[in-house]
Amino acid sequence: MDLQTILSILGIVQSVATLILIPIIRTVWEIKVYMEKDKIIKEIILKDIEELKKHIHEIEEDDV
Repeated sequence: MDLQTILSILGIVQSVATLILIPIIRTVWEIKVYMEKDKIIKEIILKDIEELKKHIHEIEEDDV
């Protein structure tokens, strides 16, 4: 195998790896971003629920 053949094979391997790895990396990144957004939204919702509970408790105490 001469140098030209080796370089051609490496070029093909690089192209195929790029075509396969870029979509995989992009998909993994999108999943990670989605999971982080979901986590943040859940934290915000839980915080809002706690605040609502406090307000309800205050209202109930005022009624007594």
